[in-house]
Amino acid sequence: MLSSGFDADLRLLDKAHMPGTADSLQPAVVALNARRGLAMMRDASHLQRIRAATTDDAGNTWQMAGTTAIPNPNAAIALLRLSDGSLLLACNPQTADRNRLALLRSRDEGKSWSSP
Repeated sequence: MLSSGFDADLRLLDKAHMPGTADSLQPAVVALNARRGLAMMRDASHLQRIRAATTDDAGNTWQMAGTTAIPNPNAAIALLRLSDGSLLLACNPQTADRNRLALLRSRDEGKSWSSP
């Protein structure tokens, strides 16, 4: 759950279960506004794609948004929101090895991502 203020004083208020399978882990979460948020998760399954979940109620509940087209070899990811509102995702966009780190940018709240 996100704090009610959308400023530098964001703090953890509670915890909520993320949707998906046991193969979805280590969510990287960003607040899109005071109520909506996006979580991107690594996937330990055979799919080898980054998964996404969204919230529209400040993190009280989460809905699985699905598996993205972004490949990931079960490696950790990082996600942050830039001052212009765009999102920056650090990941290994490949299905094998972890030797290629890339930054992908989304200007539409995670619906699409730039090419690595």
